[in-house]
Amino acid sequence: MKSLLTSFQDFISASVFRVKPWQNPLKQFFFTSISLLIVGYGLAQPALATTLYQLPAAPTESTRIVDEPQVLSRLTDTQLRDDLKTIAQTTGIDVRMVVVSRVEYGESIGSLMQGLLDTWYPTPELQTNKILVGIDSLSNTTAIVAGDRASQRVGAETLVSIANTTLAYPARDGGRYNQALYDTKERLGKILAGEPDPGEPQLVAETFNNVERTFATPEETQSSNATTIVIVMLVIATVVPMATYLFYALR
Repeated sequence: MKSLLTSFQDFISASVFRVKPWQNPLKQFFFTSISLLIVGYGLAQPALATTLYQLPAAPTESTRIVDEPQVLSRLTDTQLRDDLKTIAQTTGIDVRMVVVSRVEYGESIGSLMQGLLDTWYPTPELQTNKILVGIDSLSNTTAIVAGDRASQRVGAETLVSIANTTLAYPARDGGRYNQALYDTKERLGKILAGEPDPGEPQLVAETFNNVERTFATPEETQSSNATTIVIVMLVIATVVPMATYLFYALR
């Protein structure tokens, strides 16, 4: 962002404040206004959607955690990687977690995770002991997809429960992604180890459903930021060219 603003300032300096006396101020007015509006529109656009082709092409040790929007703390990232590796070694089920900025229009986090599972593990034999956990950080929607053996070990209904409660509640409650993934890892780990299912976070569910929300959602924050940028750019696009025009007109 800093380099973009620096380039933008250089552009304005070159195109507006160094106008030659023989140049037409009216033309300069329209040129600068259009340029500022274009830049403002670009700054106000949301993050580009994540497609399957923007994610790692193949599973490696580093893809146990894929944090595209970088919403996880370094401590959580490291802890999750170590714990997921231990789960894979002790239970034979490979769990990987993916957070994306946002999915494409018409796509869902579930379909994106299924596409990633099919890409990373092209055959049912390769998929059978794999679990992919996914979060869309813009909409805070969640999904878990799994191969046959992994699904049988955990239980199809339990996987849905984990995705819709253990993973979803913290994500939607102020974007607590560290907690969401850690709790999901804990619940999956216990089940895969043969321990009783800790169950859904009932207290969190009750609080989430009954307490009035007092925080801004990512969509609201993004909308507010975009509106502010557009207003500022519109003001600049009007005032700066007019001041330039008057300066050269009165000379």
